[in-house]
Amino acid sequence: MYFCKRVRELFVIVLVIESSLCDVNEPRCYSRFDYDKKMMEKLVRTEIKMEELLGKLEVMEKRHNSVETKVDNSVKEIHDLGKRHNSVETELDYSKAAVETFENMTKSDIGGLEKSIEMTDQRLDALFTNNTESKLQSPVAFFARLSTSFTSSAGQTLVFDSVTTDVGGGYNPGTGVFTAPADGLYVFSITVMVYMTTSATSAQFILKKNNNTVMWLYASETDSVYETASGTGILSLEVGDTVHVTNRESGRYIYSEYTFFSV
Repeated sequence: MYFCKRVRELFVIVLVIESSLCDVNEPRCYSRFDYDKKMMEKLVRTEIKMEELLGKLEVMEKRHNSVETKVDNSVKEIHDLGKRHNSVETELDYSKAAVETFENMTKSDIGGLEKSIEMTDQRLDALFTNNTESKLQSPVAFFARLSTSFTSSAGQTLVFDSVTTDVGGGYNPGTGVFTAPADGLYVFSITVMVYMTTSATSAQFILKKNNNTVMWLYASETDSVYETASGTGILSLEVGDTVHVTNRESGRYIYSEYTFFSV
């Protein structure tokens, strides 16, 4: 708008100057008619110039309006770009926070996986070591039974003197005591057949480790019949540990054919 105002002012100044020039440089005339004619021609030329100037002024105004519109659109686009920029910065901040959170979680997960892998490696090493050691160790096993039947005494150790299998040399058929020749887990099985009477209706037997009770076996019957007490126990033994079976009560008739001890 300021530009249009200046153009109009310039146009008025041009008209004033031109009018002044017309007064100064009036054409030389020889009659009133000739003067009027020449002044008329001059006015016509002036009007034509004014129309040309007005046309140019209109074109300039249109260009100016177009430029103003373009400037307004550019300002609006810049404003929109500023909003988008702020939105992108906000999204970028959120993305950075999400990436940082993910990195922390990933580091934590990786740390946990590394610890789990380390523990797994240790377990595998232990299993490999135990497997290697077990392969290097000689097997231990025995199976023995009573050769003859007998009547028990209280606290008596049952001596399974008829040995069928003895691998590793841990069982002593003279004392009925097994001595562990190597560290490890041992599975013991005991079966004792007892003849029950009306005066001896029950019988109890004890599996002992280093003279400490670890398992009880029990048989009970009121009629005159044979009853069997049996059981299986798993013991963790170290080299030199001893295991044997004892009878609790006295006066129990133990039948040999179905009484055995094994590991």
